Amino acid sequence: MNPASPTLAALIVDDDPSVCGVFSRLLTKMGYAVQTLDNGASALELVKSTTFDVCLVDKQLPGVGGSSVARAIRDNTPDAVIIFITGFATASSADELVGIADEYLTKPFDLDTLRETVITLVARRKGQRQSQPSPAPTREAAKKWVHVYCDDVAAYALVTAVCDKLGMQVTSGAKLPDETPNVLVMAATHASFEVRKTIWGYQSKRRSFQVVLLTDPTSASDSAAAVALKASWRISLPAKPEQAFVVLSGALR
Repeated sequence: MNPASPTLAALIVDDDPSVCGVFSRLLTKMGYAVQTLDNGASALELVKSTTFDVCLVDKQLPGVGGSSVARAIRDNTPDAVIIFITGFATASSADELVGIADEYLTKPFDLDTLRETVITLVARRKGQRQSQPSPAPTREAAKKWVHVYCDDVAAYALVTAVCDKLGMQVTSGAKLPDETPNVLVMAATHASFEVRKTIWGYQSKRRSFQVVLLTDPTSASDSAAAVALKASWRISLPAKPEQAFVVLSGALR
């Protein structure tokens, strides 16, 4: 059984015909009706009148760039899954897509990973549309729950101290919890594909769930993780008390 209904539509925007062919065959096998384009200008016109469930957009397009295409898709189809693809990731190109793209992939990548990414992100979108406001985590009703997932001892101590001041319950561990916390504070370097999937599951269950990433602001991979996890809240490493307090206060509102 295909994981997608034949009525679902996918758009691929890439100026490399071989890439379009590979992606098109994959999505067609998954049950999507696929349309391909080789330039950003045509994509901008198309998405004004046509909606797509899944969009794969290359960064380096002739003329209109992939970032502009991704923004146009998000503006016209808020529920679309947008996967941004690039052969060369930079921190700035990833940063500008936080809150717009659902994933930021760097070529080359495994097609099985792309397939599973599409399935998981479509399920997250469906869960977000259907979810109701979630009750507080079943730990301490009077406190919001922050889980910290990082190996940086200094950053962990700082985050814990700030959460104590804010009156939050803090847990930590070598893996992510089964329950969904209010806020996950996580090192961007931990954002493996399996971790991404777990967090996408949190997001499908709890609309108020927030991710705070501990990042190197010059790292393209850290910025790409922020795109994938919708982590608009970030604490730059080495962490400073003032920034940590401001960020955590905002995420916990």
